[in-house]
Amino acid sequence: NVARNALQAQGHLGRIVLRTRARSNVSIGSALHRLVASVQVEDSGPGVPAHLRSLIFYPLMTGRANGTGLGLAVAQDLVTRNGGIIEFESEPGRTVFTLLLPLGEDT
Repeated sequence: NVARNALQAQGHLGRIVLRTRARSNVSIGSALHRLVASVQVEDSGPGVPAHLRSLIFYPLMTGRANGTGLGLAVAQDLVTRNGGIIEFESEPGRTVFTLLLPLGEDT
C-alpha cells in the first residue's frame, strides 16, 4: 500500500526509492528492540498536503479524487499489529515513509 501510494503520488515522471536495512537497539514506543527491519519508501511527488498530514493514517482520509482512504490505515494497522511503527516526512518534491518492524525475540 505504501509503495503503491508513492507510485500514484509521483506519477510517471518522478522516481521511487526503496531502502531496507537492519537496525539495532531501536525504541518503538516504550520497548527497546535489539534488532528491527527498517523499510523506507521515498517518492519525488508533490508531498503530503499540510492539511492532511495529521490525518493520513485515519480510514477514509484521501487526497485523491479516486482514492478510498484505506491504504495507509491498513498499512499502519498491519505494522502496529506486528509491534512496529510507521512514520513519514514530507515536503514538496520528497516524501519518505519509514516502517520499523521488530525482528526476533527481545530479552
